[in-house]
Amino acid sequence: MAKVAPSINRKSSLPDRNDSRGDMPALGVENQLRAENTATATFLALAAILIGTLWLLGATFPTPPITSDYASSLPPHSSSRYNANRQQAFYSIPELAVRWRCSRGTVYNRLRFAGAKVLDFASAGKKGKKLVPALTVFQIESRYMKVLP
Repeated sequence: MAKVAPSINRKSSLPDRNDSRGDMPALGVENQLRAENTATATFLALAAILIGTLWLLGATFPTPPITSDYASSLPPHSSSRYNANRQQAFYSIPELAVRWRCSRGTVYNRLRFAGAKVLDFASAGKKGKKLVPALTVFQIESRYMKVLP
């Protein structure tokens, strides 16, 4: 009888590709990972198609309403300052008080001291809204301007 050489099991210390984990077969792990990746990829592809379609159709997305009056969205002190700085032909006494940051009485005193002509449609001795020409306002403001040292 011929002697048979003993077989030596040479197994590498590195895991074999065909080896499976003890608790789960290798195919099950790969299939599970593929299912997650496939679901994510499908979702992203559908979202891209949907956004692209809406963009091509020219669909608009709702935006928050923007007020046409800029002054209405500002606090009261800012809106009055905004209204005082816009270009206009005449200024009222309360507008000048806000613009110059003083009382209405001080506005009357400054106008009287400057000898300014005031537009008033009220009859003599009656109350009425007085208007000051913008040119007069600019002249008075230029007199009070000072250069910083």
